[in-house]
Amino acid sequence: MLYEEKVVESKAEICVVLKSMGRNVNLFVVGRMPPTAPLVDSTSDCAELGPVGSFLAASEFSSTASVVVLQHYNPTASQPLVVEEADYELPETSMA
Repeated sequence: MLYEEKVVESKAEICVVLKSMGRNVNLFVVGRMPPTAPLVDSTSDCAELGPVGSFLAASEFSSTASVVVLQHYNPTASQPLVVEEADYELPETSMA
Protein backbone atom coordinates (compact mmCIF):
# COMPACT_ATOMS: atom_id res chain seq x y z
CA MET A 1 0.00 0.00 0.00
CA LEU A 2 1.29 3.45 -0.89
CA TYR A 3 0.11 6.68 0.73
CA GLU A 4 0.70 9.95 -1.05
CA GLU A 5 -0.47 13.37 0.13
CA LYS A 6 -1.02 16.27 -2.24
CA VAL A 7 -1.89 19.78 -1.10
CA VAL A 8 -3.62 22.04 -3.62
CA GLU A 9 -4.44 25.73 -3.46
CA SER A 10 -6.32 26.41 -6.68
CA LYS A 11 -8.76 24.86 -9.12
CA ALA A 12 -5.97 24.55 -11.69
CA GLU A 13 -3.79 22.63 -9.21
CA ILE A 14 -6.67 20.26 -8.44
CA CYS A 15 -7.01 19.38 -12.14
CA VAL A 16 -3.26 18.96 -12.66
CA VAL A 17 -2.80 16.73 -9.62
CA LEU A 18 -5.82 14.54 -10.35
CA LYS A 19 -4.85 14.07 -13.99
CA SER A 20 -1.24 13.29 -13.04
CA MET A 21 -2.40 10.48 -10.75
CA GLY A 22 -4.16 8.76 -13.60
CA ARG A 23 -5.86 5.46 -12.91
CA ASN A 24 -3.28 4.30 -10.39
CA VAL A 25 -5.39 5.35 -7.40
CA ASN A 26 -7.92 3.14 -5.61
CA LEU A 27 -8.99 5.52 -2.86
CA PHE A 28 -9.08 9.29 -2.45
CA VAL A 29 -9.41 10.73 1.06
CA VAL A 30 -10.29 14.40 0.70
CA GLY A 31 -11.09 17.16 3.15
CA ARG A 32 -14.02 19.53 3.19
CA MET A 33 -13.65 22.66 5.27
CA PRO A 34 -14.43 26.42 5.10
CA PRO A 35 -10.92 27.56 3.97
CA THR A 36 -11.50 25.61 0.77
CA ALA A 37 -14.73 27.48 -0.02
CA PRO A 38 -13.12 29.74 -2.68
CA LEU A 39 -12.13 26.57 -4.56
CA VAL A 40 -15.72 25.36 -4.86
CA ASP A 41 -17.59 26.52 -7.92
CA SER A 42 -20.99 27.87 -6.94
CA THR A 43 -22.50 25.90 -9.82
CA SER A 44 -21.02 22.62 -8.61
CA ASP A 45 -23.47 19.73 -8.58
CA CYS A 46 -21.64 18.15 -5.65
CA ALA A 47 -20.65 21.02 -3.35
CA GLU A 48 -21.16 18.75 -0.34
CA LEU A 49 -18.11 16.75 -1.47
CA GLY A 50 -15.78 19.72 -1.17
CA PRO A 51 -13.64 21.04 -4.02
CA VAL A 52 -11.58 17.91 -4.71
CA GLY A 53 -14.53 15.58 -4.32
CA SER A 54 -16.55 17.74 -6.72
CA PHE A 55 -13.82 17.48 -9.34
CA LEU A 56 -13.64 13.70 -8.86
CA ALA A 57 -17.40 13.45 -9.37
CA ALA A 58 -17.25 15.54 -12.55
CA SER A 59 -17.72 13.75 -15.86
CA GLU A 60 -14.33 14.93 -17.17
CA PHE A 61 -12.53 12.61 -14.71
CA SER A 62 -12.88 8.93 -15.43
CA SER A 63 -11.99 6.92 -12.36
CA THR A 64 -13.17 3.83 -10.56
CA ALA A 65 -11.54 4.95 -7.30
CA SER A 66 -13.55 5.38 -4.13
CA VAL A 67 -13.79 8.79 -2.45
CA VAL A 68 -13.99 9.43 1.29
CA VAL A 69 -14.81 13.03 2.24
CA LEU A 70 -13.80 14.10 5.75
CA GLN A 71 -14.99 17.19 7.58
CA HIS A 72 -13.70 18.07 11.03
CA TYR A 73 -16.51 19.11 13.35
CA ASN A 74 -15.99 22.55 14.87
CA PRO A 75 -18.78 23.41 17.33
CA THR A 76 -17.78 27.09 17.44
CA ALA A 77 -17.90 27.63 13.68
CA SER A 78 -21.02 29.01 12.07
CA GLN A 79 -21.16 26.74 9.07
CA PRO A 80 -24.48 26.33 7.28
CA LEU A 81 -25.68 22.80 6.70
CA VAL A 82 -25.29 21.54 3.16
CA VAL A 83 -28.81 20.10 3.31
CA GLU A 84 -31.37 21.75 5.52
CA GLU A 85 -33.76 19.48 7.37
CA ALA A 86 -36.67 21.66 6.26
CA ASP A 87 -35.94 20.74 2.63
CA TYR A 88 -37.45 17.30 3.13
CA GLU A 89 -40.98 16.32 4.01
CA LEU A 90 -41.12 13.30 6.26
CA PRO A 91 -44.19 11.08 6.02
CA GLU A 92 -46.46 10.81 9.03
CA THR A 93 -46.03 7.45 10.75
CA SER A 94 -48.38 6.08 13.33
CA MET A 95 -47.01 5.22 16.75
CA ALA A 96 -49.43 2.31 17.17
